[in-house]
Amino acid sequence: MQDGHYQPHQVACMPSARETHPPLRLGGLGVHETQYWVERVYDIVKDSYRTEKLQKPSELLPYLYLGDVGHARNVPMLQALGISMVLNCAPNMVNTSRQTYPGDFMYMAINAEDTLEYKLLPNHLEEACQFINKARIS
Repeated sequence: MQDGHYQPHQVACMPSARETHPPLRLGGLGVHETQYWVERVYDIVKDSYRTEKLQKPSELLPYLYLGDVGHARNVPMLQALGISMVLNCAPNMVNTSRQTYPGDFMYMAINAEDTLEYKLLPNHLEEACQFINKARIS
């Protein structure tokens, strides 16, 4: 969170890996799918008042959720939603780690900056997709 405003790249959570959806591929998403995903994220985070009031992570895709630090720290809620993987994109600001989660959870931290100027996708999309794909097939 930067100056009290939710940043869209704080925490993404994924449910259990045993899904039948095709894997995310950096070059595998078509223009329309990529645009839909970006628009969906924007719709969720454009109104900081609304996002601060969300009780649970927002579902971006059937296997991919976007949440905040409160969601990431609420292990019982994650388990109730079937989420067992956490990708933390702001580890310097969101105090979670592998030890935050039970042994059956998968966790990864990407050292992104929580600023509007930071280029999250060019810097980290490939490693994030690799984690999501690896987690989904394990």
